[in-house]
Amino acid sequence: MAGAAIAAARRHGIPVTVDPKVPHSAFYSGATLVTPNHHEAEAIAHMRVRHDEQAALCARRVREITGCENVLITRGEHGMWLHTAEGDTALHAEAREVADVTGAGDTVIA
Repeated sequence: MAGAAIAAARRHGIPVTVDPKVPHSAFYSGATLVTPNHHEAEAIAHMRVRHDEQAALCARRVREITGCENVLITRGEHGMWLHTAEGDTALHAEAREVADVTGAGDTVIA
């Protein structure tokens, strides 16, 4: 089902962004952007992410495994890591006091 929706969107030039669920990572092939958090990315790539170099390697593996064009790993207080065909970009976070992080992943993908 996801594959058909992604293919239809691509035919019409519509970008497809995915907030992945680990057991379904193979379903997202062809999506424009997949945005796993670091725990999901670790599970998909079967590796740990503790610093930028590991985030870069993990993002490349997630891109290969999922078949998505771009990967944006959200890393909490460590910011985000973006991997595209053109290269990698570390997006650093600025610490803020927050009461509730519910919906943070939805905000990123939006």
